[in-house]
Amino acid sequence: MKLLAWHWGRLGAGPMYALKMSQALMTIPDVDVCISYSRQNEYHQGFRNLDAPRLEVDTFATTLEGMRKSLQLPFLRRRFDKFLTNNHVDVVYCPMWHPWNSAMVTILQKKNIPYVLTVHDAVRHKGDSGRIQRWVGAYEQRYADAYIALSKHVKSQLDGRRHQPPYGTIVIPHAPFFYSAPTKTADQERGTVKFLFIGRIRTYKGLDVLLDAFDQVFEATDNSVSLTIAGSGNLGPYESKLSRLSQIDVRNKWLSDREFGELIHSHDVLVLPYLEASQSGVVAAAHGSGKPVVAFSVGGISEQIHHEVDGLLAVDRSPEGLAREILRLANDQHLLNRVQTGAQDGLERTSTWVSSAESVVRFCSSILAAR
Repeated sequence: MKLLAWHWGRLGAGPMYALKMSQALMTIPDVDVCISYSRQNEYHQGFRNLDAPRLEVDTFATTLEGMRKSLQLPFLRRRFDKFLTNNHVDVVYCPMWHPWNSAMVTILQKKNIPYVLTVHDAVRHKGDSGRIQRWVGAYEQRYADAYIALSKHVKSQLDGRRHQPPYGTIVIPHAPFFYSAPTKTADQERGTVKFLFIGRIRTYKGLDVLLDAFDQVFEATDNSVSLTIAGSGNLGPYESKLSRLSQIDVRNKWLSDREFGELIHSHDVLVLPYLEASQSGVVAAAHGSGKPVVAFSVGGISEQIHHEVDGLLAVDRSPEGLAREILRLANDQHLLNRVQTGAQDGLERTSTWVSSAESVVRFCSSILAAR
């Protein structure tokens, strides 16, 4: 099988996911892998280190730049078409969509090359904007021959749509993200239970609920609990609550891989007050770092976390419900030790990148055999 792994994103978990899957796909026997990625990809050197035919493209950083560079799409279509032909590609696998994909998918249809698309989110999250991007993404999905979902929750949402891809949808759970560990901090040595909210600030992630919960947590504890909020995004709607909780460490910026990894490893528990979720790359990072997670039991997150094994799931989706679970860990050292041990042992329960790649190959093989 000659398989193209194709992702043109630049930043965040998408390019990392695409790189990990591409690396794993190259370990599978009887599969010749080609890759296509953005030169502006923050992991571009990792892609360049792969011994595979490659199509590098220049993408964009801003909406205005994207509109200007979109004038080059006819030229890029010809390059993409030629790359597919020269490398005799049998199937195209996309680990994550990109706005420019929609300009290329008709080429795949014309060449009768099946297109397998990973759909990370089947439904728009609360507070997400980008109507044009949603329309473009929906257009691309209509050309896909099959979908891969990262959770049963997303698959059920996709299965409920009127339009279904010809070869259906399968679930391949998110494998762990791994980050190198720094040395322990002084706070850890003193025994403070350090909680971390990390990732881009988005409405659906429930930061307001988290702040209300920690208002209660700080009242009920005596300097034995800390909270760090780290990630880019607009904190304006939360300023009044943050001003009342001055003991919170806020790092409102885009985080490099190194900063992301250092923060996860220097904290004890990740807290995800998401009000809805397809699945979470932050949970995948917690799994790779052996850190327990406290979260609401919503969407695909409830599939990623095992209650009282590698974290806690709050069924009551309120500040009070979240505060109760946080205080359980703050006040019960035995429970904290148990979920920390469970998180560290949890790699045996999670998918690996190689097992995920094997599932992709089996799925693509079944599609090719059925055509």
